[in-house]
Amino acid sequence: MENSNSSLETKLKEILDAASLVLNENIEINASMDLYKNAVEALCLANSDFEFKNSSPEHAAIVITTMIKFAKKEVLIYDQDLSGDIALRSQDFFYAVKDFVQDGTKILKIVIDRVDDEEGITKNFFSTLKQLYPKNVIIKKSNDNFVNSINKINNNNISINFAVADSKAYRIEESDNLKDYANRKAFCCFNEPKLSIALKRAFEEQFDECPSAF
Repeated sequence: MENSNSSLETKLKEILDAASLVLNENIEINASMDLYKNAVEALCLANSDFEFKNSSPEHAAIVITTMIKFAKKEVLIYDQDLSGDIALRSQDFFYAVKDFVQDGTKILKIVIDRVDDEEGITKNFFSTLKQLYPKNVIIKKSNDNFVNSINKINNNNISINFAVADSKAYRIEESDNLKDYANRKAFCCFNEPKLSIALKRAFEEQFDECPSAF
């Protein structure tokens, strides 16, 4: 078992190194995000109930990373897939997730609509973490009942993805086409229990019935 974990730890380091190479290609974009990152973290640490917009992949990566970095108990994520369209915009994202699950007392639950056959960096990262920390990382594939549960709180009848941390912080994005970044809208708040709990309940209602993603 020890040799197996050592092998997985080595694989995890290789994945993080690969992510670094991808992110270094966008170093100018990452540098320009520093002020935004500082502002987002300030809102989080202040436990602010201010809701703000957050639509681009780069801005989304900062918000979700912040949610994971400062969450004390659990983070729930519902997304289309593990393609890395957001994760690969921030070096900090991978290390925040790694530190979060290594704590041993926190839970990361992810539900995705589809599992890509292609072995990308983000999918390999989460697959390796799941093997290392099976009690702390749970990744499932949505089924019809799960999607219906989410749709119950979706009054606008459009697609939504979201992340919830500790039943009080959320990032929710909505669009007729979630891959259409130009028309996608996203809203975030670090202290809004009412909507966060509603999203959590919808997520948890059918979570146990969803099959494992891999």
